[in-house]
Formats: sequence, structure tokens, C-alpha cells
Amino acid sequence: MKRLVRPDVCTSLRCGEPPQPHCRDCSHAIYKGSATLNRTTYRWEHSPQSGPLFSRRKAGECDWTPHGRHPVWIAFQRWYDRKFGKPNVGDRP
Repeated sequence: MKRLVRPDVCTSLRCGEPPQPHCRDCSHAIYKGSATLNRTTYRWEHSPQSGPLFSRRKAGECDWTPHGRHPVWIAFQRWYDRKFGKPNVGDRP
């Protein structure tokens, strides 16, 4: 069973007050996270429909997708498992 998690940002005009039953997989839901690896802070924004985008900057848009063996994927997977309580299948390249 999927765990219902309140999104950090929901851009839906029809959603109402999250979390609604559909918010977990809603294309309007955005979940934010970050991790520091080797003194570099990585931020990400994860959308259930399109997956994560990353940034190495402290501010600005998340507009980068690291290669498949980049260490930030391990940090993202740990964050995802803590947040949603299940394996993240299909979002990683």
C-alpha cells in the first residue's frame, strides 16, 4: 500500500488542502530534498510523474540529471525510501 505523504509544493488548482488520496501520485505534487556529499550540497525536486531533477547550486532551478553512477543517486534513494517507505523503481535512469 502506498503511503500518503504531504507534498512540499502542489500546483494543482483542484487539489484543495493536501494530502488528498490522489496527491501521492499527482503530477502537480513536488517533493524536495537535499544531501551533502564531499562538501557539495545537492538539492532535488522529485515529481512522481517525471522523476527527480537535481541542482548543485544553493538557489535557483533544479535542472540537472546526473549520470547513472553519480553518488547523489544513493543519497536520493535513501531520502526516497525514508519519505515514501518503499523502493523507488523506475525513476532512476
